[in-house]
Amino acid sequence: MIRFLPSSFCLFPFPPLSPAHRQQWAYALIFITPAFWGVNYLVARAATNSIAPHMLAFWRWALAGVLMAMVSWREIAAHRDAIRREARQLLVLGALGMWICGAFVYLGGRTTVATNIGLIYALSPVLIAVFSAVALKERIGGVQVAGTALALAGFFHIVLKGQWADLSSVQLTPGDWWIFASAFAFSVSNWAKDQMPTSKATARTICCSSLGSLFHASLLIASSVTGPGSCQPGW
Repeated sequence: MIRFLPSSFCLFPFPPLSPAHRQQWAYALIFITPAFWGVNYLVARAATNSIAPHMLAFWRWALAGVLMAMVSWREIAAHRDAIRREARQLLVLGALGMWICGAFVYLGGRTTVATNIGLIYALSPVLIAVFSAVALKERIGGVQVAGTALALAGFFHIVLKGQWADLSSVQLTPGDWWIFASAFAFSVSNWAKDQMPTSKATARTICCSSLGSLFHASLLIASSVTGPGSCQPGW
């Protein structure tokens, strides 16, 4: 795992990287991160009949939180007072980014294909740009406008199944709507985090992962106590 935090924050200190190496890793991660996302879409589709969505999302975020905490527990300790002050915001971010976004993608994978999941999720940067323009009055340049238009055209092409001339015959699967809701929650969560101080970004992500896991765990416990039908079949 590559860390760009000061080594004093890490349980397992890493040797400092030179500016050139940091830039190389940054470029590499631009490709590595989407690859991990792509694997998640494949898992969402492949695990539909073997693992309940909330169970899968619980272990995903619980393990992620534990691994990040092992590396960055000192940062959490250093910012514990600030984290307490942000408790309500972190609760909302955990619900959006780790609960809704975490489980809905697996629910959607039951009735839509992995390709659609990936393409609909590609709408997320567009939504973040729109939120910034509307809420923060940020100016969007011509290139961004063109990219936004292209992304929206691609999104609607997927939703309409390419049937632009015969809109009445378009039938959306429930999975398409689950994925859109997940992408929307992901966009709101990331946009909100971008407005917060970056000095404790890793600690904030760990807290959100933990809170998201608690959301999933509470639903799993409720389902086991009162029966599967208490929440949603197969959750």
